[in-house]
Amino acid sequence: MTSGCFSGRVPFIVRMVVPREKSRDLLPSQQVTQGRRLGLGLIRLVSLPHLHRQSMNQYLPHKPSHASNRVGFGELRARGQHSEEEYEEDRGWGQEGFQYFASCTRGLEKILAQELLAPEIGAYNVYPGHAGVRFQGSLETGYRANLWLRSAVRVMMELAVEDLDPREPGGDAVYEFVRRLGDREWGELVPVGGTFAITSHVWDCSQIRNSALASTRVKDAVCDALRQVGRPKPMKPEFTEDVDLPLQLSLYRDRAILYRDMSGSSLHKRGYRDAMHRASLNEAVAAGCLQLAGWPDMVRKKLKAGEDVMLMDPMCGSGTFLIEGALMAMNVAPGLMRRGGPLAPPP
Repeated sequence: MTSGCFSGRVPFIVRMVVPREKSRDLLPSQQVTQGRRLGLGLIRLVSLPHLHRQSMNQYLPHKPSHASNRVGFGELRARGQHSEEEYEEDRGWGQEGFQYFASCTRGLEKILAQELLAPEIGAYNVYPGHAGVRFQGSLETGYRANLWLRSAVRVMMELAVEDLDPREPGGDAVYEFVRRLGDREWGELVPVGGTFAITSHVWDCSQIRNSALASTRVKDAVCDALRQVGRPKPMKPEFTEDVDLPLQLSLYRDRAILYRDMSGSSLHKRGYRDAMHRASLNEAVAAGCLQLAGWPDMVRKKLKAGEDVMLMDPMCGSGTFLIEGALMAMNVAPGLMRRGGPLAPPP
């Protein structure tokens, strides 16, 4: 099967070589969405010599910006995992904005940091950590991160952070921590007639070791706060991904951080598959591997030089590498085809 796609003035050809005996039984859309073993997969980006190169630059992936108010990727590479002291010093950066955390697969933290520094997102004070990256930015930065990040799993906005008292019972400490955010604030965060859900992660805390207990106490605190402003108890959501306000609580060594999940479902669910094969490669991991291999830089250099460039997947299954490689080459935001999600602006 060979298909072509033109975006602007830069065409590419996606060629998937299907065994003859299997190609008869599959529709063209099913050859990608059903995750069958398709054999050899190719992407060929065709350069058009008659086009002026400057007119093509707008369709090529942009290099990360190193503006003065952002941490350069070279500095990130030298710094490695940030210390907690460095991050705490930057919490009061002197301008309006929000604290964010973007989670990712381990080993892709520096790739994710480089994506956050790109002009499409414009994050600043970027610190790669363990299985994720902390960064700061405006509300628009959060929206852009959900739209443009390729190797991230979720983007979460920090609502509150506090060191719990190790002498206080764990459940009570979590309850009071959530209530201190403010009854009015919770009344504005949870929409009228809406739902919320909480996922908790607990590591090495003094008084609480059960994530289920932590989640229960957060629910109690939110419901009590809503009652204080004359609101009924929210209904339990039928499906987790349909929640209006998804929350995540991180408890690590008595430090509590409450996040608002801006992504809803995992960002690896791009929206271009009608069905997910149980053995298909995770799209975010595939995008991270392609960036580690230097695919975006190769595309940029080859097309600027007027040369063709090809991406080959010798063990092509559902075409994940090829699709992600094509989206990168065309500078198409991976979140454009996503549907739903709790991307409502906070008060």
